[in-house]
Amino acid sequence: MAESAGLKLDESRPYVTKNVIKVLSEKGDKIKIKEPRQLTSKIAEKSDLIIITADNIDKKFFSDLCVKVEKWKIPDTSESNIKEIKMIINQIERKVKKLTCDIKV
Repeated sequence: MAESAGLKLDESRPYVTKNVIKVLSEKGDKIKIKEPRQLTSKIAEKSDLIIITADNIDKKFFSDLCVKVEKWKIPDTSESNIKEIKMIINQIERKVKKLTCDIKV
């Protein structure tokens, strides 16, 4: 199971942009919009893996936790156009497929 949480909640920005929802809908993906939540030590400690997608967060931030941390270089979609969002989503899908294959090994 995968979950999402951020280090800092930003009330001024949508949790998932309208353009991301539009692109995912066009692909046939269903997305449940939940309220944003902050990553706490309790959530992190329950995790087998933390994947950092924000480009301004360093893996060292999680060094005191006993959990594997990966950093994916994923551009922020908040200022992206539809074409860029499609490319970003494709990049994420490739990474998820690779991760699931690696986990099965």
